[in-house]
Amino acid sequence: MQPLNIDIEPLSFEQTTSSWLSDLRPYVYQDRAYTLVEQALDRRETLCLFLVTSTGSGKTLASYASAINNGLPALGVYPTNELIRDQERALKPWLDPQDNGRLLRIDSKQLDDWQVQEDLRQHATTLERLLMRQPTILTNPDILFHIVFGLYQGVSGLSQRLIALIGQYQIFVFDEFHLYNVKQMADMAFFVATLHAINPKWGRVFVFASATPESPARTWLEQQLSLPVQVIEGEPSEAPDARVIAQPVKLTILPANLHAWKGDEVVQEFLPELRSFINQHPQARLVTILDSVAGAIRLASTLRDSFPGILVGEIHGFSSEQERSEALTRQF
Repeated sequence: MQPLNIDIEPLSFEQTTSSWLSDLRPYVYQDRAYTLVEQALDRRETLCLFLVTSTGSGKTLASYASAINNGLPALGVYPTNELIRDQERALKPWLDPQDNGRLLRIDSKQLDDWQVQEDLRQHATTLERLLMRQPTILTNPDILFHIVFGLYQGVSGLSQRLIALIGQYQIFVFDEFHLYNVKQMADMAFFVATLHAINPKWGRVFVFASATPESPARTWLEQQLSLPVQVIEGEPSEAPDARVIAQPVKLTILPANLHAWKGDEVVQEFLPELRSFINQHPQARLVTILDSVAGAIRLASTLRDSFPGILVGEIHGFSSEQERSEALTRQF
């Protein structure tokens, strides 16, 4: 079997001249999303906004633009803790440039750390103290699930106070929504419907950012729960002044014996081609994604031996936070 070579065309989006974030020009879909969010907040209405566009096309800024411009706290929910860390890095320059606590990443480990700092005895009371500061929060579905379904116990009335604090937020972002499982989608739909039922005139926007258009949650919200739903999709443009958001890609798919697959060994077979490419493009960066931690460690060692002048970083379950951060700055 021969390798399969595929050329993927670049992707471009047209921009508008509308006022948006700082001196940035929004894409057409970002401008439409921003207008709908602003209208819902001004009219104190509930809006479920499905934002569908490809990865790397600005869904994060589109989701948080109103929170940034109006100084409103937002609650962002991400299906993995790694995505939370990634979005924290992306949003920090916009929401918390002075590191004054306006943007908080909340997962189990962070709650452990804050619990010690605040000299408290449990996650629940720690979470209450953090929520009382009304920061923008980036968290995962499990934390929100525990709040919504009253699973944080220990102090009388605490579960009610937590849901009340969450209910004061007006902007909610469920990012990478296509990665949520059905149970997580159902929990989110219940959460949205509950807040709307408690106070439909508070003015809340629920943004469901996704790379794919189809989602059962959209039907639940619109048909079963009778909530207002809008869908905005990013539309590619071939206009001369359109901005390229995804560069052209050359993709080579190799045949393999999946029953005896060893990814690091396959990559090692292509070291001569890699060396030739690096000689031609000395500033090029390499990302290798393998199917095991052991394979990643073995290949990292091989790359260090084969390219002694290039720093190689590793990111896997055995990497510390500092090692992860340093690894992202390295060429390999």
